[in-house]
Amino acid sequence: MKKTNLVATLAIAMSVMAAIPAMANWNMGQGENSNRWWYGNEDGSWCHSGWFWLDGNRDGLAECYYFDDAGWALMDTTTPDGYTVNADGAWYVGDPDEGVKEKEVEVQYEQAEQDAINKKKPVVKVPEKKNGVMKNYKPRGTGIQGSGVTPKTGEVNAADFSREQGKN
Repeated sequence: MKKTNLVATLAIAMSVMAAIPAMANWNMGQGENSNRWWYGNEDGSWCHSGWFWLDGNRDGLAECYYFDDAGWALMDTTTPDGYTVNADGAWYVGDPDEGVKEKEVEVQYEQAEQDAINKKKPVVKVPEKKNGVMKNYKPRGTGIQGSGVTPKTGEVNAADFSREQGKN
């Protein structure tokens, strides 16, 4: 029973998340516009009234799309200024599949992705050594007895470990 409830809850959560459109993304219209597409920018605005170079799949290559005054991408037609766009809405010359015009652009990441990329790796602190012995060594309660040799300044030996553990 618990497994069924978990599966049902996950299915509902995934369907709700799928219904929420992401900004800075291609979005499908609804109702009578369900076969039309618009593009939402990160700042909440959308493309409209002209040509826009967009890298919707973030592969570093932007394609050029024409949007009408209402913000709908024109697809598989000739634009008002006489250029042709394919079934995906991308401007092309010659073959609709092979002749799509592209230009290289810098990939724009969402803030969470950019934060993950910019996150610095942890700094590994290498312990200082003098004559092969680590300075500032903190024992882990081994209680090892020393050899009786007096260490140089800044060095530690097993006798120091015993003193730090409260055993003399």
